[in-house]
Amino acid sequence: MTLSPKTKLCCVAAIVAIAIAPEPILHHWLHNYESETAVSTGLHTADSSIYLHTMDMLNNGFHSPFATCKATNGPNDIAFLPAPFHWLYALIGVVGNALGVAPFLFLGWANAAFGMLYLLAVFRVMNTVAPRYALTAFALFALGGSIGGILYLI
Repeated sequence: MTLSPKTKLCCVAAIVAIAIAPEPILHHWLHNYESETAVSTGLHTADSSIYLHTMDMLNNGFHSPFATCKATNGPNDIAFLPAPFHWLYALIGVVGNALGVAPFLFLGWANAAFGMLYLLAVFRVMNTVAPRYALTAFALFALGGSIGGILYLI
């Protein structure tokens, strides 16, 4: 069965939406979570603390809470934030601050946006290499989270 380009595009859009939706939804839920016995830590994963910290590095003078008292140049040293991903998250932080969005919420939306760009690029590659099987391969790639993906959603 051959799908029209419009139908194929709709399928890809639906797959991408399903794949990226959990990220901002989970961030919003965690941001607002509160019960009688618990409140949210404000973190999604252990790495969230690093991402949130680097999102603020341009506003806080490159301060690193991970620097020890023996740090040669003190806790505000650009050397603590050398990786390219630090700078990507710093730019995300600047945009989030300019829009006035809470950093944790903006992190969820940024993750979804970059996830969408990644998945669209993957589909383009698959469609270029094997157009006949691209949609099926893309669905398996994007939604094939196996037991780990199922447990994550639960």
